[in-house]
Amino acid sequence: MLPESIYASFMKKAEAFLELKIDGLEAIEVREFSATLNALASQYEHFVDLAYGSAVEDSRFFIKEIRKGSFVVEFAALSVGIMDQVIILKQFFGLTKTYISGMIAGKKTPQEVRERDHQVVDMVRAIADSEDATLSLAYKETKGDQGNSETVLIVTKQEAKDLVSTFGPKSENNILLEDPQSSFESEPKRVLMRLYQHNQDPNAGNKERTGHKAIIRSLDEKPKTLNYQDLERADELADIVSGNPYQDILFDVTVIEQREGQKLMGYRLVEIHNWSIEPEEL
Repeated sequence: MLPESIYASFMKKAEAFLELKIDGLEAIEVREFSATLNALASQYEHFVDLAYGSAVEDSRFFIKEIRKGSFVVEFAALSVGIMDQVIILKQFFGLTKTYISGMIAGKKTPQEVRERDHQVVDMVRAIADSEDATLSLAYKETKGDQGNSETVLIVTKQEAKDLVSTFGPKSENNILLEDPQSSFESEPKRVLMRLYQHNQDPNAGNKERTGHKAIIRSLDEKPKTLNYQDLERADELADIVSGNPYQDILFDVTVIEQREGQKLMGYRLVEIHNWSIEPEEL
């Protein structure tokens, strides 16, 4: 746990934050809990990148409270200015609430599944597997010492179970159909790659959008989401990273660019040819 002074200092700067709360669980498996948090963070990063074209300068999760049957996490993000941070976070919450509520209400069909649906599935999976738990996500603005809750999204166990069944990667109906004019993949390219983020997620090979990111400077200077051609590629990379500092590894790989229109969204790892420990000079 972080010292209270660090938590207080960061949250004092954040005039708005999201509160994620899971009720009704005696315990939660660490990887499932991490998947829930990573899913929320990935959705936020994806939203900011699409809406504003840049990443937020600083964002953090704080585990505020853990007690029997309840887990409370606060998520705050600081951007260029306080008003920017408040506006961006409020927009993100509003769109997320509308999006997930629409999925629950059946306004989306399996044929319309996109990457964000897989993130929602990861976010609620622990609830779906529970006896009778609920997940709530609240947008709050800080006013003095009081947190003012603006609005709340609540997902019940049955709703989470339906979401996993309908939109989960194992569903036979989960068919990803995209307009070829708006979404496409390039031909395989052999490039040098460095990892920007890797969390040892054991299910990364099954996901359309992971919490992993990579930088391929010959294609783009910014880190992009790293997906996998198959489970073997995900496991192979995880084995390499498990015994070495991933920031210092230079990979010789073949990847496929994933694009929406002209915008590069991520890379799909097809093959790892070689790798070496080569710390990048600052």
